[in-house]
Amino acid sequence: MLTKTSGSQQNLKLSFPDDAAWRQSITSVLVGNYALRPGMDYVIANGTILFTAAWDPQLIKIIATGYKDAVVN
Repeated sequence: MLTKTSGSQQNLKLSFPDDAAWRQSITSVLVGNYALRPGMDYVIANGTILFTAAWDPQLIKIIATGYKDAVVN
């Protein structure tokens, strides 16, 4: 389960119970229909995804191979 821990456009942070297998399987992070660039637009760490650019915190989708898509809105 993903949880927004910051709601502002700058430095939006998602928190989740850490699962290294899921985290390493993440292939795409989308804000709306826009695919973000790993390492430039967001950083994944143990239990968090930190968005490094200002994004309108609309629908966020995390796609990980072998897992159901995780969606936060």
